[in-house]
Order: sequence, then structure tokens, then C-alpha cells
Amino acid sequence: MTARATVLVVDDERGLREMLSYELAMEGFEVEAVDSGAAAVEAVRRRKFDLALTDLKMPGMDGSATVEALRSLDPDLEVIVATGYATVETAIACMKNGAYDYIQKPFDIADLALLLDRARQKSQLQGFVALYEASRALLATFDQSRIIDIVLGLAVRVLKADDVCLTLRRDDTADKTVHRPPAAQRIADAPFLHLARAVEASSDPLLASAGAAAGLPHMLVEAGCSSAVAFPLVGKASFLGALVLLRRASSPPFVHSELQRGCVFASQLTLSLENARVYRELELKARELIETREQLVRAEKAALAVQLAGAVAHELNTPLAVVRSNLHALQDYSSTIGALWLAAKAAAGCLRRLGTAEAMQHAIRLEESAGGSCEGLARELTDVIDDALEGVRRMTEMVTRFGTLAKPTSSASPERFAVAALVEECAASWAKRSTRPLQLELATGCETVACRADPPLPT
Repeated sequence: MTARATVLVVDDERGLREMLSYELAMEGFEVEAVDSGAAAVEAVRRRKFDLALTDLKMPGMDGSATVEALRSLDPDLEVIVATGYATVETAIACMKNGAYDYIQKPFDIADLALLLDRARQKSQLQGFVALYEASRALLATFDQSRIIDIVLGLAVRVLKADDVCLTLRRDDTADKTVHRPPAAQRIADAPFLHLARAVEASSDPLLASAGAAAGLPHMLVEAGCSSAVAFPLVGKASFLGALVLLRRASSPPFVHSELQRGCVFASQLTLSLENARVYRELELKARELIETREQLVRAEKAALAVQLAGAVAHELNTPLAVVRSNLHALQDYSSTIGALWLAAKAAAGCLRRLGTAEAMQHAIRLEESAGGSCEGLARELTDVIDDALEGVRRMTEMVTRFGTLAKPTSSASPERFAVAALVEECAASWAKRSTRPLQLELATGCETVACRADPPLPT
């Protein structure tokens, strides 16, 4: 049900105040009438009004000054000036001070009600435009910390709160985080948390003020607050948190229209928080996919390395075998040459011991052919062959490792178990479930296991 618009009537004529209070109430407005501009200022400080109708000519504070004072207290208040002495100059002066429009006396109540409706629609439109801009700011980011900062600022500016608190539930837990604006003078956390628990329990928005039927919690009165509104943030799957706004005693209390506006703001906030949560989940999934892709790339590279290892091992095995066999043949040749050199040296010694001229000549020839240079060459050849064989051995080990890397690995290991016990267990199970006898015979590589199972005798 739509709340009635509240109108403040300011006129120094008592009869006119009473008539306007009655007629506007019949038109569906909630009316409060005062007799002066100063009384109107006090009324606006005390409570929130949607509209104001003030006389232009009044003793003390006139209509133009009243418009200026009321608009300074509540910029959202639309003021209409009523006068019997309207001129273009006075109308322009009132409009410059912030009046929505003016109406001449005597005026028709229907025309006045229509003018008040238009003024109220303008005020509501301005409020919805502010909410639209706030929604754009909220939905433009997917960072929850950034959303929190935006909310704390917009709640003060758009919803005209003196202090604000946003409580958010941690993921999949009952713990809550409390977020407050960085103000120098703030209200304590206890009143905010009290209202947050209340709306969490009811899942309905809450409006509490000093003069409301529901009453204001005692701790809020002690904190110097005039009213409070609280909104549950209920997502599709769970309760996300609560948004609580307070006004001090120096500010007019919240009204039902502001509660409705706050509900729209809270719904946009809930949507933004859920979008941020989905964005975080998608970001985590994207990171997991990137990591999985990198793992697949590494696995593919490892597979290619295994294939390369197998190919290298296959290609090197044959030439290494040929080189190794050739080196062994050279090693045999070197050993034979060394043996021949030693034999020639021994034969030369025997010939010298004979002492004949012919024997001496043969000894000299043998010694020249098996001289020191031949001995050095034989040793060098042996060393070269040994080094080459060591290199071939190392290359063979490396190729063997490559071949092992290329072979498929398995984590399964064979286990031994008693076949006879397994057969007996199967036969016993069969006998319990069947009326037919069962005879099993299992032939293995080293033994034959036989077992017979008969059904139990009928009782």
C-alpha cells in the first residue's frame, strides 16, 4: 500500500490552516499545520515532510525566507508558495530560493492537490534518478571491496543517512564482517549490529523512530539517534548481510517513502554482491583452467621428451655397438703388437748373448725395429683405446637411461595370494545360495586345486 504524502502547511491565518488541513486530508495527504516560518523550521527539524505549502506574506519570517530555510534543512523538500499578492517579481524570488511553484489565493483545492501531486512526482523522480545513478555505480564493478566503499558513500549521500553500517557474512560461515565509513565521529557498532540481527531474523526491512509505533531501541536513543532503517540483503541461495542507516536527533527521522527508496537500493546492492561473488568464482575457475592447461602443456612436453628419448636411444644403440666392437678389436691388436715388441726385444737379447758377428747384426736389426718409439706408440694407442672405451661406456649408460625413460611405467605390483582358500570361499558361498552341488577344479602351473560343495541337508 502506497504511503500518504506528508504536507507541511505554513500560514498565519488559523481558519485557512484548519480548512487546508481538512481538505488536503480528504485528498489523501497527511497534513501538519503551523502558524509561522520559525515553527515550520522546527517542524522540519523534528520530522521528514514530502511537501510544504507556505504563505508568502507572514509576520516575522516571510514566505521567501521560509522557502530558503526549509530547503537548506531538507534539499529534497518541494515547497509551494501561496499568495494573494503574487507578482512576477515575487514568484521569481521564491523560485530562486528553491520553491517548486506558486499558487494564487483564493485557490481551488483540486488545483492545489494536483500541484502537490506534481511536486511529489518531481521529488520521487529525483530520488529515483539518484538511485539509478547509484545502481550504475554499484553494477559497474565486480570487486567486493570496491562495492563496499561505494555503498558506504552512496548511503550517506543518496539515502541522507548520518551514519551507516554494512554487515556481510563470510563465505559458507556464520561469521560477519562489519564495514563502516571512515568518519571522525561515529556511532558505536552495537546499535547497528542489534538492527542487523533483527532484520536477519525477520528477513523484512525495518523502520524505527522515536515516535513510531514500533519504537526506537533504547540503545539507539542513548546513542542520540532519531530513527533508523535496516534492510536485509537476501540473495538467491543465502542471507548475505544487512544494511543499517541511522539519523541523529538533530536530523528528521526516516519516513516510509525513504524506506521504499532504501529497499530499491538494498536490492541493487544484493545484486551487485552476488555478481561480485559469481565473478570471483569465474575468476577462480579461469585460474584453475589456466593451471590445468599449463599442466597439460607440461605433460605434453614430457611425453615429447619421452618419445625423443626413445628415438635417441634407438638411433644411438647400433652405432655405439659398432664402435665398441671396433675398439675391442683395436685393443686386441694393441695387445698383440705389445707382445710382438716384447718378443723381438727378448730375441735381440738372446742373439747378443751368442756373440757371433752374424748374431750381432740380427740383434741390431731387431732392436731398431722394436725401438723406443714403437714402445711409446703402443702405450699411446692403448691409452687412446681405453679412453674411447670409457666414453662409449658412459654413452651406453646414458642411452640405457633414455630407453628406460621411454618405457611406460606402472604403479601396480604383483601380489601373491592363496588360490585354494579363494576357491573354498567361493564354493561355501555357492552352497549357501543354491540347492545344486558344485564341483570346482582349477589347474595352475604347479598344482591342481579341487573342491566340492554340497547344499545343506533339508531340515
